[in-house]
This record gives sequence, structure tokens and C-alpha cells, in this order.
Amino acid sequence: MGSRQLLSVIALLGRKGSIMTAHEMAYYIGKKGHISLGEVGKIQVEVWVVDVKESWGTLRFLVRPVAGFGRQWVESITFPKHAK
Repeated sequence: MGSRQLLSVIALLGRKGSIMTAHEMAYYIGKKGHISLGEVGKIQVEVWVVDVKESWGTLRFLVRPVAGFGRQWVESITFPKHAK
């Protein structure tokens, strides 16, 4: 990634643990981000956000890989800084 600056979704939102409106969640659908795999995040996968939901106070993203197939709900995703 080098000089590419990434923001966690928590930093991007600026409000930890608060409930988002449907309009705020819809903003992320169709955005491209990265998820980390493994214990130390040595592998990163570029993904598209397919859906967003809040469940038991936790924001979750349904993602699919840019290259490949499948879908997975994740709680941690990073977006490029310009995705604000």
C-alpha cells in the first residue's frame, strides 16, 4: 500500500458505538475497501461493499472480492482516505 493512506471505518465515522441511520449506511454500499486476513493482517483483499447492517450495536459489512467470488459479513474494513 505504501503511501496510500487508509482510514478504519471507526475513524471515518468519528463516532464509536453510535447507531447509524439507513441513509448513512447506504453511503458505503458500492464503495471499494480492503479487509485483512490472518492474525496480523499480512494478507489484504480488495472488496466491494454489497450491504451494511448494524447488529447488536456492531456495524457489519457484506463484502465480495473484487477478483474472485463469494460473500462474507465482516466487522473490520478500511477505506481509502478519499472515500469520505
